[in-house]
Amino acid sequence: MTTYIIFDLEWVATFAKGQIPEVISIGAVKLDRQMNECDQFASYVRPKRARMLNKRTTRMTKIRPEDVQSQDNFAKVWKRFLQWIGEEEYFLLTWGPTDIHTLLQNCKLHHVSLEWLRNYNDLQAEFGRLQSLKNQSGLMEALEALHLKPIGAHHSAVDDARNTAQIFKALYDRLQLKRNNHVGLLKAFAPKQTRRPSRPLETAVRTRRGKAQDRIGEATRACRQP
Repeated sequence: MTTYIIFDLEWVATFAKGQIPEVISIGAVKLDRQMNECDQFASYVRPKRARMLNKRTTRMTKIRPEDVQSQDNFAKVWKRFLQWIGEEEYFLLTWGPTDIHTLLQNCKLHHVSLEWLRNYNDLQAEFGRLQSLKNQSGLMEALEALHLKPIGAHHSAVDDARNTAQIFKALYDRLQLKRNNHVGLLKAFAPKQTRRPSRPLETAVRTRRGKAQDRIGEATRACRQP
């Protein structure tokens, strides 16, 4: 039996460049092929490095330091989450790519294997494709566009997962879900090279000479004009 795992994460807000946004809450909904809700998963996570949650994180998520201090670390909670998913074939879905990027960072931080990563789909991207949108829509905007009533509180991991599941159900018959594995997904999520390859010195010199000659020619023509 195939199941659909719609999950959402909340993490510590970061301010320093290169700092990993540590996960502090995991919420998920499991659906069967008939779009029936089979189960929910919800757990706080004790961060490894950010011992004290900053005010910005608490303001957004309503998660307090005392909520996470006695919880299991990410590796233990994620192990429970994978046990909750089960051995059946599954598809993983999130609203937007940020959750999966953050998840991969936390798996690396805690030395968690990625063999579980398969059949991942970005529901936000699919919604944009089906609605022919140029810009990405937020979760609440998508609910409104589909005339769906929001459940619970925004930035609650399990409530955001439930709301994403509402959208998934509404779009299910039109979705083009992809099958993939962790090898291909890691390549897809790898940082893209933005540095342009350097040109051979001879080519660069010829180019500079050509541009200089063009400027000289333009100046000469300008001088000849009455």
